[in-house]
Amino acid sequence: MKKICRFLLLLFGWKVKGKLPDGVEKCVLIVAPHTSIWDFIIGRIGFSVHGFKGRFIIKKEFFFFPLGYLLKWLGAVPVDRSKGSSLVNTAIIIKNNERFILVITPEGTKKKTDT
Repeated sequence: MKKICRFLLLLFGWKVKGKLPDGVEKCVLIVAPHTSIWDFIIGRIGFSVHGFKGRFIIKKEFFFFPLGYLLKWLGAVPVDRSKGSSLVNTAIIIKNNERFILVITPEGTKKKTDT
């Protein structure tokens, strides 16, 4: 699978450089800018090259059949933005997993911003 993903990245004109430091099992990756759905697709393929599954939080409203199953398979963690305790539940998920890489796009939008 890694070879297929590496080929796909080359096909799209991307190269994977660097890696997580040895021994890092849990971390938060900040990824910017997030300007299109292609950012997610390329990023997900890049994670596969390194053999890990990046996780991301997404509002719970997207977890309906059948999209919810696909999102969970891709690494999504549902969050209820109307309840402050929901992020605490997400933190518990992180704590209870041996290896967990949370990916955050700080802009919070897929549109290009100047900030």
